Amino acid sequence: MVADGHSDLREAREFIGLFRSGTIQPSEWIGVNTGIMPFFLWLIALHIAAFGDHAPFAYVTTQGLVDSAVLCVPTGAASVAMRDWWRRRQLTATA
Repeated sequence: MVADGHSDLREAREFIGLFRSGTIQPSEWIGVNTGIMPFFLWLIALHIAAFGDHAPFAYVTTQGLVDSAVLCVPTGAASVAMRDWWRRRQLTATA
C-alpha cells in the first residue's frame, strides 16, 4: 500500500465509522496500517469528525497554528533572556 493523503483520510474515516458505531476493537485503536502512527490517525480522525469534508484544510490550518506557536515560544523566551542580559550589562557598565 502506498502511503498518501487519500489513504490516510480513508483510514481515518473508517476509524471514525468504527468509533461512532461502537464496534471498535482494542487492537483497532492503534490502526491496522503500520505505516501511519496512531496519534496521526487520531488527529486526522478528530478533524474529520469536527470538520467533515473540510478536514484536510482544517488539519493544514491547525498544523500551521501549532508550528507558529512552536516557533513563537522559543522566540519569546529568547527575547526575554536577551532583554535581561542587556539590562544586566547596562547595570555592570554603570557600576
